[in-house]
Amino acid sequence: SGKDILVMDLETDSLNVDIAKIKFFGAFSYIDNKFHFLFGTEVQEIKDLLDRHRILVSFNGKAYDNPILINNGYEIENKYKIFIDLYEISAQKGTGDFGHYNKNKLIQMGVEIKTFTLKNIINTLKLDDASKGDIDYKIFQKDSWTDDEIKEIKIYLEQDVILTKKLFEWYESQFQPLKGFLSAK
Repeated sequence: SGKDILVMDLETDSLNVDIAKIKFFGAFSYIDNKFHFLFGTEVQEIKDLLDRHRILVSFNGKAYDNPILINNGYEIENKYKIFIDLYEISAQKGTGDFGHYNKNKLIQMGVEIKTFTLKNIINTLKLDDASKGDIDYKIFQKDSWTDDEIKEIKIYLEQDVILTKKLFEWYESQFQPLKGFLSAK
């Protein structure tokens, strides 16, 4: 189906959203049916990719990726964008940050789970055999990389995006039967 959906993930030089700079941008476009790997310096390419998609899917995007994009000059907050944050959908209600918006869907659906990392959710739902790889995050504090480092970063980021996409599609399949009960609006 013609879905203008972009599943995205950022790699940044800091976990502090106020100062973090985007080092790499990874995304799967349902329009292009392919994975995009961009350097944080490829600002226009990232803007074009974001602009072409109405629905942005992320894992913890509302508290992390979106504010960083905005702080780095990307205008993503407009009435045409729909943000689907799979962390928000999955995790329990909490007090910190955006936690009070969390939907706790996994536990409501009878999934027994303690921690809501992407890796743990994927493992619990058995959505992936090749478990999410690890990387030394210090690599993202650099400003230049060897070819081997770029290859490693690309594999890591693509895996993150693929797992986010698998979780998104799992939710879609879970809620598919309910679509018939919703009004077109």
